[in-house]
Amino acid sequence: KGRQDYGHQAVSVLLSCNGIVLNYAILLYDKSKSTVYFKEAFPMSFALTFSEDDLNNTMRAVGYENLIEKLNSFGKKYSLFEVQSTTSQIVDNKFVYTFDVKVSILGLKSNYKISLKSDLMVDDGRVVMQNPELISDFGKIDLGKLTKAFDYLNPLEYSLKVFRNKNVNLKVRNVSIVNNKINVSGIMNVPKDVLTQHKD
Repeated sequence: KGRQDYGHQAVSVLLSCNGIVLNYAILLYDKSKSTVYFKEAFPMSFALTFSEDDLNNTMRAVGYENLIEKLNSFGKKYSLFEVQSTTSQIVDNKFVYTFDVKVSILGLKSNYKISLKSDLMVDDGRVVMQNPELISDFGKIDLGKLTKAFDYLNPLEYSLKVFRNKNVNLKVRNVSIVNNKINVSGIMNVPKDVLTQHKD
């Protein structure tokens, strides 16, 4: 900021530790094309905090609603179920995910509220439920299938998907719930020889 940009720049990212400064990575920036070329692999750490409101705002996004519609297309095809809405809560440092579902039984359609209450853990770089408990006004239900449905609709993973793309490898290392907020941290890595375009 405050310096003249001549259109082409080599940006050196430096790493400082205990008074020692090392060249960490070199980025080539082309202002005329709005591109950044990563000459070397560029790993970096990240840390995010999600509140209950953050999660529910995510679940109102168009892309998230499309996920629900895809799941419903399967349920409607076999006249099994239709997810009407989903909500998230963080209660007593537990994650609670609720489905409002319309279920077809013997040709009759009834609405049910089905909730999963769980701790969270990291599995293969992704955030998943740990020891989920079923809180439901519905009768018998397969907890395994319900957990798979959550894995598909997981709002935390949907939020992180913004960073996961062909140019960035993202792996979650830690997840915790403290003071009814979800903390997620891990490593993002832009591989060597990646060319990205940015918008002002």
